[in-house]
Amino acid sequence: MFHEIRLNSSDGLKLYAWIKQPARQPKGVIAHVHGMGEHSRRYDHLAGYWEDHGYVAAGFDLRGHGRSEGKRGHTASYEFLMEDLAIFLDWIAHTCPGLPVTLYGHSMGGNFALNYVIRHRPALAGVVVSAPFIWLAFKPPAWKVRMAEWLIRIAPAMSQNTRLDTRGLSRDAAVVERYETDPLVHGKITLSFFTHVQAAGEALIGRAAELAIPTLVMHGGADTITSLAGSEAFVAASSGRALLKIWEGWFHEVHNEPDWKELAAFVLAWLESRVK
Repeated sequence: MFHEIRLNSSDGLKLYAWIKQPARQPKGVIAHVHGMGEHSRRYDHLAGYWEDHGYVAAGFDLRGHGRSEGKRGHTASYEFLMEDLAIFLDWIAHTCPGLPVTLYGHSMGGNFALNYVIRHRPALAGVVVSAPFIWLAFKPPAWKVRMAEWLIRIAPAMSQNTRLDTRGLSRDAAVVERYETDPLVHGKITLSFFTHVQAAGEALIGRAAELAIPTLVMHGGADTITSLAGSEAFVAASSGRALLKIWEGWFHEVHNEPDWKELAAFVLAWLESRVK
């Protein structure tokens, strides 16, 4: 059963969060951070898998996403996102005292998870990221980047459509259809949000060697949304602190591919062999 709660952000927003406990004594906690435009309950199937294998699962909707408050796809600063993640993790630590916590971030959530563990050095057992937004798989036109840099000074909350090609999410057509019809999914992003997140992704390469906990980086070999090369560059710069797993032929949402249970089993095997 999902236990739901509202967390209070530092600037007064209500953030939706949930936790799912196994019936037996849990081995640890896997805490999810979702991607751009989506929400944490798209990970219910993973939560059930973790529960079946003795782990607590938890997640929250980022500000401006899902059931959380805030302008859709907007943040005034990157630090607000880091603070929201800290509030979520503090709640988990209070709810599950003494259990090792692994942070699991996908896409944009992978950007947040990696930046958080590098910048704030939390007492976590490990971090897993899938298709992290370090670089996009496509390069925005230079004129659009220059225009965004100019406009953010006068209209940081200006919203635009992400124009996400949903066909690149998964090889499973049912996953794509559910995404496109999900009322909690949105396609909005503001200039402030994109600029801050893109810069934070670029900065990760230079700070990869600062990782202090076991880190697993996964990427679909056929991802057309975030760059596999970005994940490869991050792992190469980590001085052996991060492990790269490429799922050949898989699309962006590796946890929503037809063989996703193979991935989930790989994650648990890695956790139980590397994370103490």
